[in-house]
Amino acid sequence: VYMENIDIDSNNEVRVLLIVVNYNSSQDSENLCNSVKHLDFIDLIIVDNNSSYGEQSKLSKLESNFKFIHVIYLKSNSGYFPAINIGLQYSKRNGTRYKYIIVGNNDLLFNDVFFQTLKSAKYGDDVYVVAPDIINKNNNHQNPSVARKYSWLQLKYLDLYHSSYFVALFINAFSKILRFRGTQKSRKGWERSSYISIGYGACYVLTRQYLDIIGEIPSYLFLMNEENSLSNIVFKSGGRIFYDSCLHVVHNEHSSIGKLRSKKMYEIARKSYRISKMHFDHSKLYDKEFNKNEENFIYKIAK
Repeated sequence: VYMENIDIDSNNEVRVLLIVVNYNSSQDSENLCNSVKHLDFIDLIIVDNNSSYGEQSKLSKLESNFKFIHVIYLKSNSGYFPAINIGLQYSKRNGTRYKYIIVGNNDLLFNDVFFQTLKSAKYGDDVYVVAPDIINKNNNHQNPSVARKYSWLQLKYLDLYHSSYFVALFINAFSKILRFRGTQKSRKGWERSSYISIGYGACYVLTRQYLDIIGEIPSYLFLMNEENSLSNIVFKSGGRIFYDSCLHVVHNEHSSIGKLRSKKMYEIARKSYRISKMHFDHSKLYDKEFNKNEENFIYKIAK
């Protein structure tokens, strides 16, 4: 797709760009860098969300050691998706037209098979975003985050959970007793590639279609439920999200989120949920011909 417009290096390799967000976690950024530094078709942009001086100094040293890395230092913490957008805007400056731009957290680790599979894949023109198989440190698969649209009962539960902090505490405590909320486990359907409604926000692969038609990522939510805004604009623009179970990436979890106080975290989630609820309520598109012609979906795995 669009191969005539894609930049190819001297070794006939399609170039891929990584854009990640760093916040007081330069070691994660270094680990990510080490997982891809031997791949000469990769460029890496690290957007720093106003980390401490010491953390920024480590990033500066990392940038000086590797030519494929560029670090953007922000004067304030803009949030996850806004920082990604700054990286996307910067990527246009050098004129390189990447076939794929991978965006996500900096606490990710890639291997060669991931990129071999990605470069050999033939996604349909309707695929704007590819959600990879994200595997956390407990070996749980975090995609597909939401395979289909939420049911009426699920929406009522979410409404109740986000009604007040004390209600949420009660639900968490009650659920912990029954062991059905908060217990980490793999998402249902992780074994099979398919179209989905929402991908897990730690990592996305933006295709050329997304970059040409939409360009940037919606940034009206802060820290929580941002995945919903991405799905919303993809579907409204006529695209779809494809979960590729053959693209494996390791995720070492949300280090920056873990540093926030629980009540503050809840209030952020509550505000984001109320804004993003419009996405759930207008999600009829997700079920419309959801699997139509899926058997004709062209997909090749790297041999």
